[in-house]
Amino acid sequence: RFLVLMLIRSMSVVPPLALYRLLRRDPAAIRRHGMITGTCAYLFACYTAILLLQPDVAQIDHLQVGIVVVAMFLIVPNRLVYMTALSVGTSVVWVTANSLVRGSTAGSAAVQAIGFLVVVTLGYISANLVNTTRRQEYALRIAAELANERLRAEITRRERLEQDLVERANTDPLTKIANRRHFEDQSHHEFQRCQRNHQPLSLMLIDVDHFKEINDTHGHPAGDEVLRVLSDALSEQVRRVDVVGRLGGEEFAVVMPGADLAR
Repeated sequence: RFLVLMLIRSMSVVPPLALYRLLRRDPAAIRRHGMITGTCAYLFACYTAILLLQPDVAQIDHLQVGIVVVAMFLIVPNRLVYMTALSVGTSVVWVTANSLVRGSTAGSAAVQAIGFLVVVTLGYISANLVNTTRRQEYALRIAAELANERLRAEITRRERLEQDLVERANTDPLTKIANRRHFEDQSHHEFQRCQRNHQPLSLMLIDVDHFKEINDTHGHPAGDEVLRVLSDALSEQVRRVDVVGRLGGEEFAVVMPGADLAR
């Protein structure tokens, strides 16, 4: 009987260790509450067998079963009603089996029942607190994620707005090329760069002849279309390093870094 008892106690250690190693490798397995419940039921069966074999040390097993009951609450807190019913049923079966095996009196059985009632109550309160804390943490995490999303959206909106403002400040609204101020800034930088590197730089000035007659004869929308077509032609024909700008009215200019008079 001693060897059988030692075998049962040894077997009761294996499932918790296996469950511990499994949860270390795969923490998401904690969601499979059936596996946790099966492990606890296995331990409960082991302690029941120990009680039948050695009823004189059942007080130690009372403590162990109480720990198992509390562990079920703490490991699976999201199944609070389920674990409460399972723990109450386990406690009733344990107290009944202990009374039948040991022949306990009604008073002793009542004391054991009260003890397990206290354990179940403490387990329920602890699990409820853990559950509430987890829900609060989850709510705070969701709130933080929403706040981050709103912050990212606001940053993106401000970046687009800033880019749009810069583009509007530097672009001629009609022809979509550089306006006079932006053209002069770019021309100044290109002039300084070519001067430092001792490179040639050419400036082309373009003026539409008889532009007033176009407006008077065909109207201002036709004149605007002429300016748009001219700016598109300039943008398509120049090099990538060249700078095209509208100086005002029908006057345009092109800065060509590195281009001498012959080019």
